[in-house]
Amino acid sequence: DSHGVWWHGEDNVERLLIDYFADIFSTSDPVNVDSTCDVVRGKLAEEHKELCSSLFSADEVKEAIFQMHPLKAPDPDG
Repeated sequence: DSHGVWWHGEDNVERLLIDYFADIFSTSDPVNVDSTCDVVRGKLAEEHKELCSSLFSADEVKEAIFQMHPLKAPDPDG
């Protein structure tokens, strides 16, 4: 974790990942969500909307995590 503590066990690691990503993807200066949605409304085809709103499987998350380089941060475009 951010304090250098190694966590073991699925529940502990799950909580650590959730907390980490919630922290990096949250903001102290939120924007108006409605105005953001107005800009992108109608930009995606229906099949893309369905794909984006579907749930992730544990295997998909595992595959994505293992594709990440362990010592590098993602580029600005992800």
